[in-house]
Amino acid sequence: PCGRLGSRWARSPPGTPARTWPTRSRRRSGPGSAPAPPPARPLPILWARVNALAAPARVRVSGRDQFDPNQSYVVVANHQSHFDILAIYGWLGIDFRWVMKIELRKVPVLGLACEKLGHVYIDRSNHRRAQESIDAAKQQLQNGTSIFFFPEGTRSLDGRLLPFKKGAFKLAKQLGLPILPVTINGSHDILPVADPASRLSTANRQTTCAACHPNVNPNFMDYDPHADPSSL
Repeated sequence: PCGRLGSRWARSPPGTPARTWPTRSRRRSGPGSAPAPPPARPLPILWARVNALAAPARVRVSGRDQFDPNQSYVVVANHQSHFDILAIYGWLGIDFRWVMKIELRKVPVLGLACEKLGHVYIDRSNHRRAQESIDAAKQQLQNGTSIFFFPEGTRSLDGRLLPFKKGAFKLAKQLGLPILPVTINGSHDILPVADPASRLSTANRQTTCAACHPNVNPNFMDYDPHADPSSL
């Protein structure tokens, strides 16, 4: 099931240059060399894996050869359920900052923890404040630290892709960062938006697949925010 949505990221009109970004080999730190990539932080990874295993559910990631740990990316993924957060945080292996709606800041413990970890809260009702939040996060996006978006803006009720918001793609073009597309399959069956408690009780050993795809060069991308996601 990991490849079911993958082709939607790769479609290009005839004659369009290949939408790829070159990957680079892992660099070693030392005299005269570039800094080593930042490690994915262990505490959030542990938190995600303990919660995922408590379901219990499994996560399988493919396509890690599609990204360079020294390169910063704008990472985008579809959003099927809250379990996506555990899968990405616990198993993707990239140091990144989430872009999160401001309402999540009010969640006890989680809201404060995410703020301390440097994640980015976006007030979607106020364009100026949203842009200020993104501008403040830009300085963190270097030497392998990426930023992560769910461009649909919310979880899908039935597992199907929703129209994408333009923020992630606009930021990628502004910063000249490659886009790393990730597709998630299976999490909707573990923790769906509708009636998550009943489905979680039957989630025993179900598998969520996360697949990384070839990078998209934002300079070759003509993005229409009103377009159907399947046309991207």
